[in-house]
Amino acid sequence: MVDLNGNEDSAGDGYISMYLKLVDELKPGEVVNAMFRFFVYNQKRDNYFTKQDMIGKRFSLLKPEWGIRKVLSLSTFNNPTKGYVIDDCCVFGAEVFVLENDSRVETLSLIKDAVNYQYSWTVSKYSKLNDQYCMSSPAFSFDGISWTLLLYPRGNGREEGKSISIFLRMLDHSNLSIDEEKVFVDYEITLKDQLGSQDVKKCDAAWFQADGGAWGYPAFLSLSDLKNPSKGYLLMDKLIIELDVKTMFRLENV
Repeated sequence: MVDLNGNEDSAGDGYISMYLKLVDELKPGEVVNAMFRFFVYNQKRDNYFTKQDMIGKRFSLLKPEWGIRKVLSLSTFNNPTKGYVIDDCCVFGAEVFVLENDSRVETLSLIKDAVNYQYSWTVSKYSKLNDQYCMSSPAFSFDGISWTLLLYPRGNGREEGKSISIFLRMLDHSNLSIDEEKVFVDYEITLKDQLGSQDVKKCDAAWFQADGGAWGYPAFLSLSDLKNPSKGYLLMDKLIIELDVKTMFRLENV
């Protein structure tokens, strides 16, 4: 549910308010524990503004609805230069992480110093990468888990020949205990403007699992913009890609 006028009764006046409501009727005493995050799509930048529930909520028969009263300010949302509303259309979304209620107890452990997790990768001799479908950054470690950035110089999938693609991938998960299944990462990938301050930044959040897989952006930046010397992204035949991890959670069965 989306309240475009803001929920004034719950101090959400001046903001978009978003809520989740459990449709299935629960039995008395039955609960569903869940975390969630909301999305507002920026059609101009091709990325999402996200708002995360950091604590988790208990949905029940008496309390089937939870939400965030201040998701995005109306002044920002309604500003035509921001890109959230184009041709009188806008896109909202939600992602829900349900913690199963069975014989196990699942806990989310916040890695408190994740705000300090940053990595910079300089890709040299870019012009010689045209024949290379994918390349990986040197491995780096956050909280004892090894990661890598993946770069597709000519794009991945449908974006091949159109854009560069950049992804984050978990490499070595041997530091995870046998009971840990997932790591939630809220991160930002930046392609530096080496001439000025027009960096390209894209934010995402995803669950990384022990069975591998990568998350990121097939259409990170068009090849035409990348190769435009006035843009400053490709300077002296090199790119600078930065990763900033804002939040990390471990989901553990105990």
